[in-house]
Amino acid sequence: MKLEIVRSPISDDTVRALVQLADDAASGAYIGFAIGLLRPRLRYSVHCVGEACERPTWTRGIVHVLDDELRAIIQSKSFDATR
Repeated sequence: MKLEIVRSPISDDTVRALVQLADDAASGAYIGFAIGLLRPRLRYSVHCVGEACERPTWTRGIVHVLDDELRAIIQSKSFDATR
């Protein structure tokens, strides 16, 4: 019998984060967003809404900051793996 990792189809932390984002948006804390969505089986979607679409240069800068943060996470995990 082949053993496989069984993952929950629902990510509770993702749902909590989205609920918090929706609450914050409803209170006026956000004026737009750019988002990359991770889907099952290595699929993804990208979207922009509101000011993120109206100000694409500004939004691209924000996305680049996210890229830098993700790079730092990768590098810190690579460093830990070589210890």
